[in-house]
Amino acid sequence: MAGQPPTARQKTERGHDHAEAFCVMKYRCGNCGTEERIWNSRDGVTPFIVSCSRCRTGRMEHVDWQYDSYEPDHIPRKGERMFVDTPESLRLPLTRMSIVMISRNMGETPDLDEKRVREIADHNYRKGSPYIVEA
Repeated sequence: MAGQPPTARQKTERGHDHAEAFCVMKYRCGNCGTEERIWNSRDGVTPFIVSCSRCRTGRMEHVDWQYDSYEPDHIPRKGERMFVDTPESLRLPLTRMSIVMISRNMGETPDLDEKRVREIADHNYRKGSPYIVEA
């Protein structure tokens, strides 16, 4: 099955659960054209789209997948971004922020009922969910 992503029951050729584990991947902004290499620091999934680090309004898409490079010992330079697991301490604040932003965009009052916030956080930020940080 070379060249195919692993199923839930099989490991990658390198023994990981995810093909993008410990890979440096290229992302390109559809708005300003900026290209950035982002390292996945773990054996976890990564998003297809992230916000642009330069123009802040564009969306960077994972491109040129065939050139992703496996670099488990990669050391990011200052300013480089990388994917990590979402810190437990950020799950609820990020969820509240999302609820407020979406509600405001829809012209509604945000519902920040704590039980509902926890339900959304449990759904959106499962164990191992990706989070992007800058070195």
